[in-house]
Amino acid sequence: MKRELKVLLDTNVLILSIKYGLDIFSYVEEALLRKCSFYILDRTLSELENISTKGKSLDKRAAIKALEMVKERCKVLQVKALPGETVDDIIVRVVHENKMIIITNDRELRSRIRALGMPVGWINLKEKRVKIEGYYD
Repeated sequence: MKRELKVLLDTNVLILSIKYGLDIFSYVEEALLRKCSFYILDRTLSELENISTKGKSLDKRAAIKALEMVKERCKVLQVKALPGETVDDIIVRVVHENKMIIITNDRELRSRIRALGMPVGWINLKEKRVKIEGYYD
């Protein structure tokens, strides 16, 4: 039996999945052909809360729905930033240390993760599905 995979969801993927009416959890599990444990960073939770109160109206609604969704399905990782670390640095460190797959539509972050040989996924909006490059066994 294959082990359950750990998946870290980025803010932009959560917002996009709501805007386009995609069940990100099902799409990821379908792409990986197995059950997954879903995680977000404490910073992602804070960012969604901030967008839900101060964002543009479409983003606000998406953030509110995303917050409801992640509170039901995701575990929140409390991560302390190391000196000089950016949010992307934290994401790279967390996925590396915990053998997670990051799902993000941030091109720079995806390139960085790929360059390190770690798996990465994103929402392909044309095909309305999640694509994954690389994997952990």
